[in-house]
Amino acid sequence: MCQAVRKLACLALICFLIMSLSICGGVEASSGDSTSEKSASFRSYLYKRRSSIAEYIENWRRLGDFRKSLIDSIPIDKTNLKVSVIKISYTNTNFPQYAVLFRKPRNTKLLVYNHGHDGIPSSSAMFAIDFLNKSIAEGFDVLFTSMPLVGINRPDPPEDYWVITPGNRNKASVDNKILSVKISWPLTHSIFEMIDDPDHYMHFFIDEMILPSVFQNNSDIYKKGKAFFGEVVGFPDIEYQRTVYVGLSGGGHTGLSACAIYSYDECILIAGFLPAYLKVQNVNTLGDAEQVTSSLYLRFPYEEIIDVAESVSRKMVYVYNSGDDCCFSDPQASQFKADFPRLDIRITPLTFHGFIANDIIDLIK
Repeated sequence: MCQAVRKLACLALICFLIMSLSICGGVEASSGDSTSEKSASFRSYLYKRRSSIAEYIENWRRLGDFRKSLIDSIPIDKTNLKVSVIKISYTNTNFPQYAVLFRKPRNTKLLVYNHGHDGIPSSSAMFAIDFLNKSIAEGFDVLFTSMPLVGINRPDPPEDYWVITPGNRNKASVDNKILSVKISWPLTHSIFEMIDDPDHYMHFFIDEMILPSVFQNNSDIYKKGKAFFGEVVGFPDIEYQRTVYVGLSGGGHTGLSACAIYSYDECILIAGFLPAYLKVQNVNTLGDAEQVTSSLYLRFPYEEIIDVAESVSRKMVYVYNSGDDCCFSDPQASQFKADFPRLDIRITPLTFHGFIANDIIDLIK
């Protein structure tokens, strides 16, 4: 009899605890709060102090022949398009940072695109050229961005580039060989580890994608996409009903952080990253300096940044090619999909580092 009473008492206590957890939100509420806290912490780590300003270059033809030629080489049919250039300037370096907006009258959607380490799509990447032009036909304006030191951000050889380093407030000239695309990416992009910056240097890799000037009075909340260019100095008033991000390779990797900061309507990250435990299994998935920097990923592992991006942007899609001849292919890609069934991870049978334009168009329509 006493044993039966004890069992009933234990059962009642368990039921009470379960009800209490339910009322208080239990583990789910704790998890939700945790994700919210991680989101705020991640945003603060990259953009607490902000050492940049974005400004509209009204007459970009005066930027000089080198920069002008890079912008002109972006393979978008410019017929009936307005080309606008945004420059991002810093207090701790004069490395070039630009974004180029291709606008068409009555387009109501914005596509932010980054082509990764290749910078500007060449004739060998017709899939990307096709995609960009079809996006405009589908009613998207295109904000074309590049990673630091490549594409439209390539350093102009005669220029004297400098950085402010920790412990020395003087401008230190940077050897142009460090900035050359001819050396390995880990060596080139590791220069950002040397910059004295109050925020983590990953922001250099996503500034063009989210234009940090849209922060309002250091608020923790970004304005929605219709005000994407809200605080770009001198920029015309443009409103968009929908903002989408598409990034390939390095653009897929840095896009993860961008989509964890700015609330896009949809983010499509193509062959861009894998969690660290999968990266180390294949030399082709290791990546360059910004993909392995311990100052970021020991504090915010890939798994946590994924959680934040999933909570911040409305829809996240991760695309991998099983036979990718560059990186992030099988078996690691399929293992990623198997280990994270809650994510929208798609494995294609493609055997090249890219995508089929129409497939991505169908995703963003």
